[in-house]
Amino acid sequence: MWVTAKEGSLSCVLSKRKVPLVISVLLLLALLSLTACGILPATPTVGGLRVVSFTVTPNPVERGSSVTVTWNVTGASRVTLWQMWYESKIGYWVRQLSPETIGPAVGKWTIAVPHNATWQRTTTMDQPHWDSKFELEAADDSGNSVVVTSEEIRFICHPLFFDLNVTWTTCAHAPQITKAVFQPFEHGYMIWRADTGQVYVLLQHPEHLWRAHVPTGQTVDVGVPPTGLYAPGERLREIWDQLDEDWQSVLGWASEPEQTYVLTLQLNMTGGRPIAGSDDLYISWPDGRVARLLVYLSASNYDYGPHWDFYSDINTHANPRHY
Repeated sequence: MWVTAKEGSLSCVLSKRKVPLVISVLLLLALLSLTACGILPATPTVGGLRVVSFTVTPNPVERGSSVTVTWNVTGASRVTLWQMWYESKIGYWVRQLSPETIGPAVGKWTIAVPHNATWQRTTTMDQPHWDSKFELEAADDSGNSVVVTSEEIRFICHPLFFDLNVTWTTCAHAPQITKAVFQPFEHGYMIWRADTGQVYVLLQHPEHLWRAHVPTGQTVDVGVPPTGLYAPGERLREIWDQLDEDWQSVLGWASEPEQTYVLTLQLNMTGGRPIAGSDDLYISWPDGRVARLLVYLSASNYDYGPHWDFYSDINTHANPRHY
């Protein structure tokens, strides 16, 4: 899972020392009070333990890249790094079941940021966030320990490549630009993207269904189309030939020859939407229109979803309709 709360730059929680029970309780209450007020020292110290530095960079971060966690603790015999997530159902942060690493008092650890990492937006936050942060626990041989927590790690949110008139916050991935082949059919469209090799099949009737396939490169003979219609283009015909009978009969033959163009795609995660359930994949058309493909959250390669439609009419992006 991933996050949603806002934290200070560095917080600290003191664990047990070898002191009488009453003193331990009083010390714990005092520290909890200090934590609530946010006035704990920037470099927490317990006995001989001292956190000199604890950083996570970069922050904000691009999804699909990585973050590097570095630390420097004096007086520690063991340092444990935990990744944490915010559990919205219970309303607080929890550690992952296993630590990221257990190492020396001075160390560095690099962690990949998933391309499809989620984000959330609550009434207490104005900006979207990556639902993760890190906690460092340092201990010495005498039983003393100190815990420090990083800031919440945030995503880099990119603007949409076209105008979108919505009331919720968006946190889109960076746009992708690639060469493509486009061809309209009797009742739909096919698009091949050069960067991934995927072919999108989009039906217009009776429902706006879509899915994507990756051709193997085999040569197929699709036959001769009826008069006035066209065969699928070279990059498209293998997928067209292998479509289910229902899909192929609905899509029909091509209504125009294929054409090449520069395709822009952009993924927008659903974290800021009032009603989540699927992600949005925006695809540009050669004539300037933009289509929104709803992507099932379980589609790891963003290759199928429940529906698609146009966000805007040709050359009219000022106030696109939301379907």
